[in-house]
Amino acid sequence: MANDFLRIFSEGWENFKSVVPSYDKAHYNNQVESVLRCGDPVFGFSQYLCLNCGKDSRIVAHSCKSKFCLRCGRVDGENFAQSIAAKLYEDVDYRHVVLTIPAQFRTIFYKNRFTGYLYSAFIAMGWEFVKNFMRKVAGVGLECGSIIVLHTVGRKSDYKPHLHIMLMSGGINPDGNWISLKSFDFSILNRTWKETLLSGMRAWDDLGEFESVFSEVESKYKGLPILM
Repeated sequence: MANDFLRIFSEGWENFKSVVPSYDKAHYNNQVESVLRCGDPVFGFSQYLCLNCGKDSRIVAHSCKSKFCLRCGRVDGENFAQSIAAKLYEDVDYRHVVLTIPAQFRTIFYKNRFTGYLYSAFIAMGWEFVKNFMRKVAGVGLECGSIIVLHTVGRKSDYKPHLHIMLMSGGINPDGNWISLKSFDFSILNRTWKETLLSGMRAWDDLGEFESVFSEVESKYKGLPILM
């Protein structure tokens, strides 16, 4: 798998950039170059010698430590998962929620992918969704917690921005009591995300450039897809 991955980039990266010039940037070039050099002792290594005999030695090539690398990225992913697990409370149930966007929004996100402003606003929309959802289900505002992670690609490596949320299945009400959300109407999720996303996108689009797109989504869908 790793060898095929390296071969694809070593043979096709330059041609890919000629077809999609927006990727011909120092950031992407540096990432690809690091991955192609990963594990090659020509670009750096550490040598370990036996302290007893001074003869036996072992050379360990330096890794790139890039998240883009299949080998190094896996280690980084495992470390990230462990760090997340350490932040969760043992006695609290959590729900894994995936917030998607309608296909009509992908072009908007893609054209603004290098600025970071829309991505930041998107994450903020995710947190606003959490608070709105909790309020609707519990009937009162709850003090709760969540971990929100932004992904920009889908399972097929196509451009599909979405949010992964580790959501507490409950929260603390204004009286200081813990309220558990054991069961609820799942349609509330879809409707709440639609309302929150549209409100957030309109606030981001302060000039109203994409209002026609927002209006289309608002009239076409009762709610937006959510995975749990």
